[in-house]
Amino acid sequence: MSVDGILRFCNDLSIEPDCYEVLLFCFLCRAKQMYSLTKDEFILGLKTLGNHIDNLLDIRTLLFNYDILSYENEFYNWTYHYGLIDGQRCVTTQNAISLWRLFYSKSIKKPQILDRWLNYLEQDINNEIPKTITCDTWTIFPQFAKFIELNGYEAYDDSEAWPCLFDGFVEYQLEQQQKSQSLTSSMN
Repeated sequence: MSVDGILRFCNDLSIEPDCYEVLLFCFLCRAKQMYSLTKDEFILGLKTLGNHIDNLLDIRTLLFNYDILSYENEFYNWTYHYGLIDGQRCVTTQNAISLWRLFYSKSIKKPQILDRWLNYLEQDINNEIPKTITCDTWTIFPQFAKFIELNGYEAYDDSEAWPCLFDGFVEYQLEQQQKSQSLTSSMN
């Protein structure tokens, strides 16, 4: 199934092609390539959804009610590899931002720092932000986000084995906090 076929499938299901449920279905299919599903992948996805599919409404209902919680880590890691296009070794920053937004749009484990993280990546501060996101950065992000939520930016140690992109993000967030505190102090 090519892009056109996927778009028709989405139209038949009355869902947007860039919605969480399409990403979920592609995961259930174990799709190896973005914007493409083989016949075997498509059949696997339908089988994974369940044996009681009689029509498109059944597929739509099952997708909107699918309990992914026990597979969420696998789904998260698969999402990175799904985002690789044409043999790339790393996902473009723009694709990574879109995939993070899409993945976490329905997740009960949405990191508190997600919006700040994505805004940071979108800003392209002094062109220091890489144009790609490594698998290491993607994989470790949930652990990094949890660390920041529990300990704050001040506890972050850039000499530890975090991906260097996190160093810049924490530095930027600390600078923003200082600016905010200075502004608050000057107003009082």
